[in-house]
Amino acid sequence: MFFPFYLLCLGISAGIFGAFVRRVLALQGFVPDFEGGLAVVAGAAAVYAAAQLCYMALLQLLKPSRGGGPYMAESLSLGAALIFVPYLANVAVPWPWSILHRIEPFIYLAAFGGIHAFFKMVSFFAALQSAPGRRLIAPVWAALAAVCLIAAHSSYERWNKSLDRAREIPLTAPAPHRIGSAYAPARTLPEGAIFRVDLHGQAGRNLVLRWAKPPEIKDLPEILYITIQINNSNQKPILMTVNLTDEEWAEIRLPGDQIPEGATDCEILWSGKKEPEWVRLTGLRPVAVSSREMLVSGPFFHTMRTPEMKAPNIVLIAIDGLNAERCSVFGYARNTTPTMKELAERAVVFSYAFTN
Repeated sequence: MFFPFYLLCLGISAGIFGAFVRRVLALQGFVPDFEGGLAVVAGAAAVYAAAQLCYMALLQLLKPSRGGGPYMAESLSLGAALIFVPYLANVAVPWPWSILHRIEPFIYLAAFGGIHAFFKMVSFFAALQSAPGRRLIAPVWAALAAVCLIAAHSSYERWNKSLDRAREIPLTAPAPHRIGSAYAPARTLPEGAIFRVDLHGQAGRNLVLRWAKPPEIKDLPEILYITIQINNSNQKPILMTVNLTDEEWAEIRLPGDQIPEGATDCEILWSGKKEPEWVRLTGLRPVAVSSREMLVSGPFFHTMRTPEMKAPNIVLIAIDGLNAERCSVFGYARNTTPTMKELAERAVVFSYAFTN
């Protein structure tokens, strides 16, 4: 009789715990849609159930027992999940200090953990006092826990894909944009959106991107935190920062030695604040909740020069604002531009060149 009741309590408490985790993550921007929410509930519930089943396997392995005492105590420990119900029902608790409002989920979690741990000790004591049983049941509990962990991994993959889909915002086509006195073909990139760059055949070449604030938008951050995730490689996400000004493009350069052979593409996104360390390590990032946008020009790939390269480099120097008839390089009587004249003797000079 106690065993079916234990299974019922396990299913209900796992569902409540999964709903609690889903609500906490949703408030942090980690649940983009209904499918992602279902994946979070299922995954958290599966992890919770796996932990409970692992405990039962360990209990049967250390002190095999039979009887209803351990199941009854375990049912009471699972009932501690009811403490999450007020939080799920959005009951406003009048906490005396504002900081308690910010850590409210951890307060509920700590209360659950205390009650849960107490009844876990009760169930262990009940197993010690129960009639001896067989250890053969322990592998069954362990197998059920393994099934739950497999289901949790599948739910995690679905959740992660839902986050990626939410970031796959259709980007605008590149168009000429003027920042200061410089034009560049650029597109707008929303905060948190993924800018995917093809890396086939680009191993060993520098990846260059130029960033700027859209002139018509105010109150944008002065510092951008750029995250670059190279796919089909074992590299951790690369974090770069760039300082922005109102009058010029800011450039970031990913060295070619960080683009390995076999890299297929990379995902680039920006944020106005530095990501927590756990976000960088896990690769889980919330979906953008702001409508802020930045201009990004690129990508550009530059070949790095190595000692084995024998071909000469080509340097193009464009000088604007000078009257050609006043330059000594073009025969002016006074020696007004001696350095340019020395350079021009080894170069090809165009007095009416046009740059775009």
